[in-house]
Amino acid sequence: MPEHLYREVSDCRHCGAELAGPVLDYGIAPVADALSETPGDTSYQAPLALYYCPECALVQLGCHLAPKAIFNSEYPYFSSSIHSLVTRMEELAGELISRYELSEHSSVLEIASNDGYLLQHFKRAGIPCSGIEPSTRQVKAANRQGIPTLKAFFSRSVAEDYLGSRPPADLVIANNVIAHVPEINDFIAGLARVLNDTGTLVAEIHYLADLLKFSQFDTVYHQHIFYYSLTALDRVMRSHGLVIYHVEHIDVYGGSIRVYAGKARDKQDSVEQLLAQEEHSGLAAGGALKIFADKAIRSSQRLSKLVKELKQAGHSIAAYGAAAKSSTLLHLCDLSGDQLDYVVDHSPYKQGRYLPCTDIVVSPVDRLNTDTPDYLLVLAWNYVEEIKQQLAWFETQGG
Repeated sequence: MPEHLYREVSDCRHCGAELAGPVLDYGIAPVADALSETPGDTSYQAPLALYYCPECALVQLGCHLAPKAIFNSEYPYFSSSIHSLVTRMEELAGELISRYELSEHSSVLEIASNDGYLLQHFKRAGIPCSGIEPSTRQVKAANRQGIPTLKAFFSRSVAEDYLGSRPPADLVIANNVIAHVPEINDFIAGLARVLNDTGTLVAEIHYLADLLKFSQFDTVYHQHIFYYSLTALDRVMRSHGLVIYHVEHIDVYGGSIRVYAGKARDKQDSVEQLLAQEEHSGLAAGGALKIFADKAIRSSQRLSKLVKELKQAGHSIAAYGAAAKSSTLLHLCDLSGDQLDYVVDHSPYKQGRYLPCTDIVVSPVDRLNTDTPDYLLVLAWNYVEEIKQQLAWFETQGG
């Protein structure tokens, strides 16, 4: 990968403190979602290592990609392609509309709104809504649905542009984006600026405690720059005048937290209790990170051994889900086309291309019917229950 497309840092992106040595170093790793037209293309790789800030407790990568290298005209992820996600967002929209008594006089803004998978539910309810999203194809898809979507990387200056033609929003949603933005202070300052004085920011974030507890080592990849405990997120938010007043632990993406923040709010018991729990467990102080690193190495070695032994025994093996996390898993487990015959994925934007730095082609899911493997390795494991329902026939026939 051209060096100018990534940047290595030695200081915390939030507080500026010097970062100590890496907690877990993955080496030079493939860039997730950098699918290739040709097999074995190693153009898109970059250093991947996890660090802990001793001052503000923010866990982060020591290297990040230029945003334009990820969220561009080739970005392949369309949120609406995942049925369970759309359904969950419909439920969330209904809950937020009821909780905050939103109406045709309210305004909703989503940051990193993708193809309108969430905002469509507000639109159907007659609530004015708009999105800000940097990826070209997703912006076009949202606008085709009648959801006004600005193509931009959100920042303080973009917030000012937004306010040039609209009032501050009653509800700002930022799901699974706060972890992706290298200029985190500028980003959070923008959120505070675009939110009105009585409004609420709602954000979903993959939770560090779950990542560590369940050894989710494959969720570490270049797009995920930050790995948040509530302690670290609370410090970042407060430095920009936002108070996390309520938090919920939700069972998505392997374990996430949904935070509710606003200006001049009092913290509810849910926040105080989780902050106390993190302090008691050592999570806020980084004590669990070394244990995680050791577990990640052992887990990847076990999986690698299992898959290679099955292949050597003559079994055919395919994979399900050309998800971003698949690049990290295959890299750390040293798995390639020698072990995996192919990978299937629902997204037509991924099909016919190759997983980053491999010769593993992405095929439509129905290839499983005509070229049925003995074993199926689920790479998109956070949707495993949905996948098992779709492929009940595969297990029934002994796969």
